Amino acid sequence: MFGETSDLKVSFQFSIPSKNGSGGSSGGSSDSSDTVIDTIEAPSIESAISLANGFISKKLNLSHCKVLVISEEVAAFGISDIIYTLINNVEIRPDCNVIISRSTAYAFLSDSQSKLESITAKYYEIIAASSKNTGYTANLTISDIFNRISDTYGEPCAILRVCYLF
Repeated sequence: MFGETSDLKVSFQFSIPSKNGSGGSSGGSSDSSDTVIDTIEAPSIESAISLANGFISKKLNLSHCKVLVISEEVAAFGISDIIYTLINNVEIRPDCNVIISRSTAYAFLSDSQSKLESITAKYYEIIAASSKNTGYTANLTISDIFNRISDTYGEPCAILRVCYLF
């Protein structure tokens, strides 16, 4: 979503290591306190990552990033700049899934909490992997979208997802 003072609102979802580690949460159920979702207004993705590294106690490592959520509002203006920026980041893996959300990225991340999976990264990985079994969604990665943006014969597409609270 576009910010009030800057170009973008970038939301990050962090796992709390002490709760998701081996000595952490008990029983295996996931609470909203297992993760922290924070939003930063910045003119670009690189600026948002730099700002995030400035206020958290550890360096932001995107090598475990499983999903990139882009709001439909931002996607309507084009996502090629975002994809080009992230594909050039050595920490982002090419198998990171891209989801276009009807709501903001913050709302998607906060509403998309699993009660059965305590590790957030595993939850997003299972969603993408379920496409093999169910066919309800496609497993579209950042490398797929990058290749289709760069290709003159194909059109890029991403997963459109809506989260409903029950």
